[in-house]
Amino acid sequence: FISEGGDEAVNKTIADRLTASEEVIEVTLTENVEIDGRFTFGGADTKSITINGTALTRAGERPVITLTNGYNYYFRAVNPNAKLYLNDVEIVVVDDKKNTWDVDDLLIALDVEANNVKFNSAVALDGNKVAKFDGCSFNETRDHYALWICAEKNKSVTIANSTFESAGRAIKVADEYVGDVTKVSINVSGTSFKSVSKAA
Repeated sequence: FISEGGDEAVNKTIADRLTASEEVIEVTLTENVEIDGRFTFGGADTKSITINGTALTRAGERPVITLTNGYNYYFRAVNPNAKLYLNDVEIVVVDDKKNTWDVDDLLIALDVEANNVKFNSAVALDGNKVAKFDGCSFNETRDHYALWICAEKNKSVTIANSTFESAGRAIKVADEYVGDVTKVSINVSGTSFKSVSKAA
């Protein structure tokens, strides 16, 4: 892969780069990579993490980020106020377990903006305030929800020009109006849904 500034990441793994204690972390993937499925980005002062994909040899193919080593996968950051940017990549969860929905989903626990990203598992949003998905595809094959949104105060989720395909249902909003009011704002446009059960 190529690190921020265009320098080749000699003697550094992708994990080294994504856990650096820097304010701004940016990498461009030129090949498929594997990282631990329970991944914490950056350091205490990290403000943004950007992962960019580039075109591979076959037309339309995006670099694949494969999440390995277990279950209950997550993306977190040492600094809970950091933001994750994902561009032009595919994310694959490796798991042969067939249990509850939260075993093989990807939990994103920081603010996120994803553009042209293919998610090959259920995605959960918890511990974040802002999530934006544009040109993304959500492909859930385990008869669960493709996107699980945990309600939090002032939370905003925007989905545009995306597709949902689910062996179960498409979108779940959990815990609204439980205890303190935690209404979620969800804006959806130009998006198609194909689910065995129903959209939400």
